[in-house]
Amino acid sequence: MSDLVPFSARGSSRTPPENLDLQAPDDQKSATEFVGVREYFGMVRRHWYVVLGILFVSTAYTANQTMKERPYYRASSTVRLVDSRRAIAGGMAGSGGTESQFSGMSDPIESQIQVLMSRAVASVAVDLKGLRLIPAEGQAFVEEVTDIKVADSATATSIALSFSQAGYTIRSGDRTVSAIYGVPAAIDGVSLTVSKQPATASTVFDVVSKESAVGHALGGFSPSSRSKTDILDLSYTGSEPWEAKRIANAMAEAFQVQNAQNAQQISRRRRRFLEDQLRQTDSMLSGASGAYTSYRSGRQVFSSAARAGAQEAGIIQIDTKRSELDAEKRTATSLIAQAKASPQNMSGSLRVLISQPGIGSNPVVQQLYGQLTQYEKARDDLLTAGQAPSNPDVVALSSLIPATASKMIDAVESHIQSIDAQIQAMDRQRATGATAISAAPAIEAREMQLNQRVQSVQSTADQLRTELQQAKMAEAVEAGQVEIVQLSESPGYQIPTKGRRKLVIGMIVGLMLGCGAAVLVDGLNNSIRRRSDIERLLKVPGLAVIPRLSTSNGAGNRMMRALPSLKSNNKSPSGKHEEDLVTVTDVRSAGAEAYRTLRTNLMFSQAVQALRSLVVTSAGPGEGKTTTSANLAVSFAQQGMRILLIDCDLRRARLHKVFGVPREPGLSDLVLGYKDEDAVTRPTSVPGLYVIASGQLPPNPAELLGGEGMRRTLNSLMEGYDLVVVDTPPLLAASDAAILATLVDGVVIVLRAGQTESSAAVQSMQQLNAVGARVVGAVLNDPDMQVPRYGAYYRYEYSSAES
Repeated sequence: MSDLVPFSARGSSRTPPENLDLQAPDDQKSATEFVGVREYFGMVRRHWYVVLGILFVSTAYTANQTMKERPYYRASSTVRLVDSRRAIAGGMAGSGGTESQFSGMSDPIESQIQVLMSRAVASVAVDLKGLRLIPAEGQAFVEEVTDIKVADSATATSIALSFSQAGYTIRSGDRTVSAIYGVPAAIDGVSLTVSKQPATASTVFDVVSKESAVGHALGGFSPSSRSKTDILDLSYTGSEPWEAKRIANAMAEAFQVQNAQNAQQISRRRRRFLEDQLRQTDSMLSGASGAYTSYRSGRQVFSSAARAGAQEAGIIQIDTKRSELDAEKRTATSLIAQAKASPQNMSGSLRVLISQPGIGSNPVVQQLYGQLTQYEKARDDLLTAGQAPSNPDVVALSSLIPATASKMIDAVESHIQSIDAQIQAMDRQRATGATAISAAPAIEAREMQLNQRVQSVQSTADQLRTELQQAKMAEAVEAGQVEIVQLSESPGYQIPTKGRRKLVIGMIVGLMLGCGAAVLVDGLNNSIRRRSDIERLLKVPGLAVIPRLSTSNGAGNRMMRALPSLKSNNKSPSGKHEEDLVTVTDVRSAGAEAYRTLRTNLMFSQAVQALRSLVVTSAGPGEGKTTTSANLAVSFAQQGMRILLIDCDLRRARLHKVFGVPREPGLSDLVLGYKDEDAVTRPTSVPGLYVIASGQLPPNPAELLGGEGMRRTLNSLMEGYDLVVVDTPPLLAASDAAILATLVDGVVIVLRAGQTESSAAVQSMQQLNAVGARVVGAVLNDPDMQVPRYGAYYRYEYSSAES
């Protein structure tokens, strides 16, 4: 046991070990400790009842909700978005389509879906199909009731219908209306038609508000588009099959009607606008024509317009021709400059020059370009044939090529000069024409101005008449952009409730919650549960783990582990305490082997030479200190040592019951001097083991144990035995154990797995260190089988299994 802290000889000062941090565990620090997946599985396994309980509750709740869930039905109708108005109007503009200046920024299908989900369409559906009239609670819908209309001013809140062979009767309050089948009837703002005698004898309808009907229609309505098509599926989900069919069809028909009405309204507004504009334009045309006619009649001008027009046309032609020549000149000048600047690219520039229409038509340029092309071809042929660049023919051709190119450039420059001459001549001609026009009489200019105004207004009037005719045709078209492909013909189909899937999800959620609760419950348990907890919290070695004490072997012992604890390692329900001495009654059991392991760890510790007295205590009551001290003393005696076991628990003495000896006289009598050592020391059935019972319980145990008489008595007793084992009260229950810890060579603290809180263990350790006690280690008592549940196991089964 290298983890044992070295101990000096008796009589030396006792100081706490260095670097011993016995502060209470920090919850925040422990929360960040690594916990593996295996540890989480262990938490779930330890609290399986929590997991099963939450799983059962979650599954039962899900099953109950699934069984109570009302069935829902779905029906669908199909529409298509097509521009029927444009097709009927002959493809002319102004047909009232939905073209918009924002069409490139939005999705038209999605826009129509949003329109479909508007309250405006739902309101049309409510009015169109009389959706305000619904069956009363517990009443069936009658398919034969058609053409339902509910006026906004309707006063009826409910109507009752009764059917007979002769016809049907409607009753609203005190009023009654009868009609034959197929003939409509109206009462208090509600009109309807019964097509034929239904199977039922009577029914009742409620009249709901329009807002309620609109909200109900939109509540289960869901339009969707088919991928890469202009087709929309309009679905409605409701609690009744007839309701799903009725509203799905109503929304489709309302969408078609509302779309057509909107288109007609747009065409109507356009037609009115065009009529207003045309009236204003006709008035302007009449005024302009009158002014023009009056001016010509008064001035007797008949040919000025033609003459002025010819002069203007000539000037336009001159300007056009001059622009072409000027462009040709700029291009030729630029290419010549490039050819002169880059002689190596001269051939390319000349080819571009010859491609110009004006330059290419020059015969001199054509001839020179032909010669240049021949020279270049001849030189390339010689070089391709393998002639060296120094060949006389190649040299001659190479000298002719630039000379010819230079001549060609000179010819182009001469052509440019001729272009300049043409431009100057055109400028003079244009100046002459402009002078002639400016010199024309002002009366001709005025005539031209009036004529242009008449023509402009006439053109606008003609365009307005054409658009007005198109608008009238579009307004006459009653179709919109919505075409009904299919209406729902049968009542809505029932939507699967997916009860099995929901049940599985409920079980999964319950399992997850249960596992989380198990981890939470386990995390809230702050007790010591492993041997490693002792070493981590108390910084002392864990000397042994004591399993449940049982006289059963093999499979019987394993069966006991699976059952709730029937006895502890410190008390027997039957009152017979001899069973606590497992080292005597069942020497081959796992418990006896655990006590022998504790004895071995103490014997071979670094403090073996100085360990002559040992206090066995615990943090609180019921943790097994008395059972541990008794069995430890027996184990040492079985090793051939002379052992004295003293019951210093002068508050709740129990050792005399374990060994079956009288309680009096005992330790209190010895310390007070009433009896001598031989009178209070009693041998036991274990050779080498002697017991001193508590004696008469004094009123002041702490003063008795802390006095000088106890110190002398203990020193005297240690001289006659190899080891004195002292059983004391719990540390946190009384100060007796802390007092006695200062009088002995070492202290063993007993902790009960799953019961001793970490804070209590740390506080006990702090109390011992405060008085300078020497703590040689701790024993983890596990009567409730907590250690195997937390991943550890006992190493004592081999001997107990052998029989």
